[in-house]
Amino acid sequence: GLNNEALVSADKALSVIMPFDNDGKYLALNSKALALANLSEAGSLDEAQKTKLRNEAIENFTLALKIKTDPQSLFFRARLLMKVKRYDEALQECEKINALTKDNEKNYVLMGEIYADMKNHKQAIDAYSTALKINSKNTEALIYRSYEYLHESNHEAMINDMLDAFIYGAREKVLRDLTYLQGQERIAKALYEGLDKRIKNEPNEYVWNRLAAVLNKQRSNFVDAIRYYRYDIDKPSRAVSSTLMADC
Repeated sequence: GLNNEALVSADKALSVIMPFDNDGKYLALNSKALALANLSEAGSLDEAQKTKLRNEAIENFTLALKIKTDPQSLFFRARLLMKVKRYDEALQECEKINALTKDNEKNYVLMGEIYADMKNHKQAIDAYSTALKINSKNTEALIYRSYEYLHESNHEAMINDMLDAFIYGAREKVLRDLTYLQGQERIAKALYEGLDKRIKNEPNEYVWNRLAAVLNKQRSNFVDAIRYYRYDIDKPSRAVSSTLMADC
């Protein structure tokens, strides 16, 4: 595939680069690291194989960063470190990025992900909140922060973040993530009611039917209910009944 070709190309470049050609070496090391990182995401690999490729990618980014400190390479390295659970090192890379760049919302989202992986929910919320101070419409930060609020049992804040993410364009993501609320009908109903208020002038029966699937206690399998209503996206669908909502 393309990533294998990129890896071969980077190795070839490294084999012919002159010792004093730092720019060429930097580019080749970065290319190799990115190719390894992309290869590590292949679904056919087991976890040990993914970890091996990620560690190789980290090492190549390390060598590249010794030649030139670049925020993007630091970011990629930090994400890989998180994936191999080297959290302290990942956070150190994020701090380096903060020292090199200003108002880097993407970096604060990554910090939030790292803290969330560490089950450090309050610090994750703080990191996502910092990203949202920079850009209040960052839907990734809103959705990820909503998960952390749910862990902290702050359901009102969680719902507000989901609603904002939906309004700012992450509609399919919010609807898909309703599976995260399995068995929590009260939260799902509050989310439904919030959406109903915010986009009441928009005829979108697809949205209402997807939410109805969440609330429909007669459907025993939550995920199957979501999948069932997913197919209504391209055709007119029946309206959500008031009886269904009243039963929740």
